[in-house]
Amino acid sequence: MTDYVGEQSQQLLSYFVGTDGSATKAYGRDVPTLVLDDQWPTVPTDFLFGLTAGPGKTNFVVGNAFIGIFDDQSVGRDFYDNFHVIPRSFDFGNILSTQTAPLLVFSGYRTEFRTWSSFTNNAGAGTELVGIPTLPAAMNPMAGYAMTLEVSTSGNPSVDDDLGFVFDFGGSAINVPIVLNRIVLFPVRPEIPYTERLSFKTDLMGTESGKEQRVRLRKNPRQFFSWKVRADDGTLDKGKLDTLMFDWQSRTWGVPIWHEATFLTVAAAATALTINVDSTADADYRVGGLVMIFDTSSLFDVQTIASLTATTITLSNAILGTYSVGAQVAPLRTGNLTPSVSATRFISADQELSLTFRIKDNDANLGDLTGQDSYNSKVLLDTCNVMRSSSLSETYQQAIIVMDGGVGLTAQDSPWANGKRATTLTLRANTRAQVWDLRQLLHSLGGRQISFYVPTFGKDLVANQDLATASQDLLIDNIGYTQFVRNRQPRNHIWVRLLDGTILTREITSSVATTSTVETLALDSTWGQDIAIADIDRISYLEEVRFNSDDINIEYALGERQVYVSAPVISTFN
Repeated sequence: MTDYVGEQSQQLLSYFVGTDGSATKAYGRDVPTLVLDDQWPTVPTDFLFGLTAGPGKTNFVVGNAFIGIFDDQSVGRDFYDNFHVIPRSFDFGNILSTQTAPLLVFSGYRTEFRTWSSFTNNAGAGTELVGIPTLPAAMNPMAGYAMTLEVSTSGNPSVDDDLGFVFDFGGSAINVPIVLNRIVLFPVRPEIPYTERLSFKTDLMGTESGKEQRVRLRKNPRQFFSWKVRADDGTLDKGKLDTLMFDWQSRTWGVPIWHEATFLTVAAAATALTINVDSTADADYRVGGLVMIFDTSSLFDVQTIASLTATTITLSNAILGTYSVGAQVAPLRTGNLTPSVSATRFISADQELSLTFRIKDNDANLGDLTGQDSYNSKVLLDTCNVMRSSSLSETYQQAIIVMDGGVGLTAQDSPWANGKRATTLTLRANTRAQVWDLRQLLHSLGGRQISFYVPTFGKDLVANQDLATASQDLLIDNIGYTQFVRNRQPRNHIWVRLLDGTILTREITSSVATTSTVETLALDSTWGQDIAIADIDRISYLEEVRFNSDDINIEYALGERQVYVSAPVISTFN
């Protein structure tokens, strides 16, 4: 028996040659018993993308030379007597750190010895085929070369080209498409406070009566982050910011979601595929999305999430750095900067930049109303309307038509039955879980689209008598409710808060002025308990409102520890 020495691997491949020197059928059912190197690793079946060995057959890699033994019935007719590059395309997506992928060049010729003559890397700098043999290289029957395609952060910002493989000196060529976008991590933490803006888009169709139909035009809101970053003169951060603004302003950035960061609970060594974190809850980690492991602006990893649990994140590629316990881990979005970035230079030569990122990969619906209070099948927001100053502005609006001929008296009227009240609603969150609930709520309401209930929090009505358990009446001081309001929206629902914190909600079904000082409001249900006037903190109107803007700002005053949402609201006639 004659032994054949492989060109690249320099390993004896005894079973490819018969005793008479002629090549045997490498795909035959008779498996050779002589395998000189028992350390040959088995190539996973899925690496061949469906090209599987026949019954009882094993695929081997010697060095980087791939040897496959196939059954006639296990592969398609077009496999044999052809060259193959597997996979046939690469889509690396967004590259923020070095990424790798296996690549196999294989000869499906059963008896003929052929040649891999040349390789052209049209993807340019930053893309390397690691383990490529010296070309031209012999292509043995049913054998090939297992290599690694490595893509780094250096090179063209966007690549949409191909890798060219030529065989038999021009006799056959395979072009493998490769697509990627190189992204630069914005490496400096923002100063507190900073703002996130969710921008919805609602088609608001009003009627003469003041009622509305509201249709959401965007599937999910656009997302913006407005940051201020400070860099001291002479520091590495300052130097990086200068060069990044010079070259990368129009490109795609990696934007860390700092307020959703968690921490490593176990040190992570280079080549690790799974990292252990404090918690992945209440944060926008997405399978297939990006995650950042951050130590300093010079030591960080950005990888794609393959899967996650409550305390672990498994990555699609191994990390490159080594990180100790306490290193930060945060979701990462991709975004673009606005055309103009303003900067302030101080006497000390320190610099402050004001930036706004428009997030690109925000096609995710975070809407979830689990745990939210409700009334009349709608969300009830009655925790508090936070006043961040000494006053809260309100306006009373009504569609008014003025008839004025330019001379004489004027007249006016309104097609609306009554007016609407507009004010500002400010919500506050003090923990990471509360912030997450708040963001889910905003996604669910969709800007101006979905209405909800909010109390005025004022002492709008004053009880005139104690409330009886079996009664459906509320006797109040006469304020003209029966004459002017007449239990019309949005003042036909009330919110009652007792001194012990108990909340009661009721709908007003009718009213009557009992005397000049007392009015009786009939309610939709009984009180269910005896309540003394002295135990009532306040009775407020419970108004059905909607946001009066599709742009909702979230202010991270102290990161995740103190967050405010302030947005205009207006009552509706739904």
